[in-house]
Amino acid sequence: MNPDHIITEAYTQWRPKVVRYISSKVNDADEAADLAQDVFLKLLEHSREGGFLPEQLRYLIFTVARNVVNDYLRHHYVRREADRYMMDYLPKSDNSTESTVVARDLADVEARCIEALSNKRREVFVLRRFEGLSAAEIAARLNLSTRTVENHIFTASGIVRRYMRACI
Repeated sequence: MNPDHIITEAYTQWRPKVVRYISSKVNDADEAADLAQDVFLKLLEHSREGGFLPEQLRYLIFTVARNVVNDYLRHHYVRREADRYMMDYLPKSDNSTESTVVARDLADVEARCIEALSNKRREVFVLRRFEGLSAAEIAARLNLSTRTVENHIFTASGIVRRYMRACI
């Protein structure tokens, strides 16, 4: 029997039970439906790689579901801890006049350094730093190879960083 057909039948038969199982663990019906979809996608990938016996499928579905839930919860708790740490320990924003002046001075120092870069390197650096373009996007815009753009970004970033350290 075709492995895709086996997974299709299992999806039809077991999906509601898998969604209920996952929902009981993550307490979010929409997230449970997404995770259940992931379970069957993983099974489909596994079946195409050599797979499993059809009689093992029921056990495999819930083993994969348990692993998907564990991965989801682990990620959820790590992210929550990171958010809590940032809220507790990272400094809050400061809109004082002194902070504004310091930020403006740093921006001026950076601008002077950028002006000292070669034309092409400056152009690449500005597109990356201020417009947020990827190396591939910059390469396409400037008709350069991606490696050349990456080299310009790396070199310019180092020059600007060293200059900023020397000025501070």
